[in-house]
Amino acid sequence: MIISLVMLCTMALPLSWILKFSVSVMSFFGVCHLI
Repeated sequence: MIISLVMLCTMALPLSWILKFSVSVMSFFGVCHLI
């Protein structure tokens, strides 16, 4: 139970970073298209 919880946390951490990165990239490209 605890091991699966730790695995879930370690998997969720990079996912949140990837999500933030993709959002920043999308906003960057959006600004580039506006210019």
